Amino acid sequence: MVVTIRQTPTGLDRATAHPKVRVVTPSVSDVPTGTLITLGLDAARGDVLVLCAGDGTFSPTDVDKLLVYLRDADLVLGTRTTRQMIEQGSNMRGVVRAVHVALAKVTELAWWSFEVRFTDLGCYYRALWRSTYLAIRPQLTTAGVEVLVEMIIEVLRAQRRIVEIPVNYHNPDVEQRGVRSVYQTPGVFWRILQLIVRKRLADARLGHRRRPLAVADVQAP
Repeated sequence: MVVTIRQTPTGLDRATAHPKVRVVTPSVSDVPTGTLITLGLDAARGDVLVLCAGDGTFSPTDVDKLLVYLRDADLVLGTRTTRQMIEQGSNMRGVVRAVHVALAKVTELAWWSFEVRFTDLGCYYRALWRSTYLAIRPQLTTAGVEVLVEMIIEVLRAQRRIVEIPVNYHNPDVEQRGVRSVYQTPGVFWRILQLIVRKRLADARLGHRRRPLAVADVQAP
């Protein structure tokens, strides 16, 4: 297990001392979330990479589902928009849910010929083959949380298979009215929308589909 954090935690010495846990910290503490994500994925050594937020909003039992579907896909995405699997107290409802679904549908339309179906591009919980990650790594250029969306787009552009499955979504703090995220802002929405448009226009200028990437085409970062 690779844990990426901005600063070495206090009170978690026992957990981080586990022989199967590696803690990766950036050289500076104020790096954006996207950099933390790629830093952790770069440091991972296994053939299968599972990405998950450490805030307790996701269930460890859903890992099995991700791995089952990964047998027939290159990237398996979790979606937090299935109402039956959203715990009361989370905020994946109303406007928040509608915005996530809207961005997903914009991506579907942008790459309509790929026949993909998305409802939640920003879910952290996902699994992919290391070979897939190495193939798209040079194209991951964003440093913010929008790298989660860029990862999906680049797998699409590499003509690899993506499957989306519902995952449980919890409110880890029962004293709070709901799960609150600093990324649920108009600014993040517009950055993601601009990312989708920019990538699609780049494909349009090429005038053809991007050829599938092989691991031999790139080197590990």
